[in-house]
Order: sequence, then C-alpha cells, then structure tokens
Amino acid sequence: MHKHVTGNKKRIILEMENIIKESLIDSFIYGFGIGSEIPFIDFAKKTESETYRLWVDTDWNLNGISFDPNLTEEQTELLKLNELRNLNVFSVKLNKKNELTLGLEKNILITISGNPKDQSIFEPIRLYKTSPENKIIWISERK
Repeated sequence: MHKHVTGNKKRIILEMENIIKESLIDSFIYGFGIGSEIPFIDFAKKTESETYRLWVDTDWNLNGISFDPNLTEEQTELLKLNELRNLNVFSVKLNKKNELTLGLEKNILITISGNPKDQSIFEPIRLYKTSPENKIIWISERK
C-alpha cells in the first residue's frame, strides 16, 4: 500500500492523511512498547487480519492525562502507552506541520509532533504494516 505522493503540499498532506486513515481507522491498540529507546504502538483491524506498527521517535502527548513529574521520561512514556491499551481509533488528522493526531475512544487524542526537539531525528513518525506482510506505509520527514 506504500504510495509515492507528489504534487502541491496541500494535496500531498491530504493523500498521506488518507493513507494513514485507510490503515488505522477501525483498528484498536493491541500492543505497545519501547524498542531501541523509541516508543511504538501496535494496531489491529477489527474486521481483517491486518496489523500495523507506529514508531514515534518524536515528542508526543495525550490530552487530558497528567503524570507524576518525578518519573523518568521512559516511565512516563510507558504509562502513556498503557493508557491506550484496547482503545479504538476513530479519527486521523495530519496537518501541514506533519503533526499527526489520532482520535481514540474516551475522548483521548494522541498528538505526535512532526518536528521533534532533537535535531538529529529526521524520520520522527513511521507507520508499517506488520501483518499479513511487512510493508512500509508512511514515513514522515522533519519539516
């Protein structure tokens, strides 16, 4: 499903948003973790055998949920990820800054920055199809 998208910026963003929607709408979060210091979220389609993994190598937050400021960054990320367990994805929005927002049930929004504070990161968000076959769906680039 990986598509090469060219053309004007607004059309490209809309096409990329549609690719992400096709992948994640009507899925639920079935797993999460931190691999090589990068958080990931696993999604499964409810009606198909497709699964996806979203790598988040950038700044991200959950609206309306706060955590103990004395925790380490890794502890906070694991707690954030745990809040997402078994939630359904009902909306996807990609803006011109490459910021990705996923709307989940319980009025939870995940907002993922397209421009990480760490200047060494060039591909902050990556979406892969992991089943029934491995395939790159979308890789964002720093804006």
